[in-house]
Amino acid sequence: MYRIVVTDLDGTLLNQEHAISETSCAILRQLSGGIRFIMATGRPWGDARYFRDQLGIPMYLISSNGARVHSPDNEVLVSHDLTPDLLAVLYTLSEQYADSTLMSVNLEDRWFVTQAFPELAEYHRESGFSYQVSAAANMPHQGVCKVFFNARNRENLLPLEATIREKLGEQVSITW
Repeated sequence: MYRIVVTDLDGTLLNQEHAISETSCAILRQLSGGIRFIMATGRPWGDARYFRDQLGIPMYLISSNGARVHSPDNEVLVSHDLTPDLLAVLYTLSEQYADSTLMSVNLEDRWFVTQAFPELAEYHRESGFSYQVSAAANMPHQGVCKVFFNARNRENLLPLEATIREKLGEQVSITW
């Protein structure tokens, strides 16, 4: 018998409509009597907790690709924020690549983007977690747990990735 189950959201627990099906909810609730659950996701805590709360199962929540861990009672157990120095570099690069990319900045319960991106917002329709549009110069420098870049064409991200690696090296983790 399994003692613990860890599940991702997108592409795992959530269906094509970015929601948890009633069938999945019922099965997980039935299993929760003897199994501990952990939800692990790249989504920020403010978004992911909606799905945890929807299930009604006490579980730990790992969010923002591991930058935050919350207890079932919402206590912050782990918090890894980007430093203001790193953010300054990323914000400057965002402005340099503004014609071809969009920057997203996640705090625990807030989300900022440099330009509207309706396709990205669609992933968060179910939870109601939405972004605020802000210039990179006005983005927060404290409490930021994740910065990511989007582009309609993946090729537009390659020069930005090379520049980030050149300027920041091992100080940041880059994933696609």
